Amino acid sequence: MIEPKFIPYLSGEKKVTKNGYEYIALKDNTPEDMFNEYMRRVQKQDDRIKNGEMVVKY
Repeated sequence: MIEPKFIPYLSGEKKVTKNGYEYIALKDNTPEDMFNEYMRRVQKQDDRIKNGEMVVKY
């Protein structure tokens, strides 16, 4: 589930990682530290898909 702190920065554009995890892209004005935290979470979910683990999407 997306934390409330990310909601103002969501662009509405959906993207897909190389292993098939779908996520909502962030806007260009997102602070760098928040962008990096969000992308680390996306990468963690992508790695879980790669390893065959279950990923719950909301």
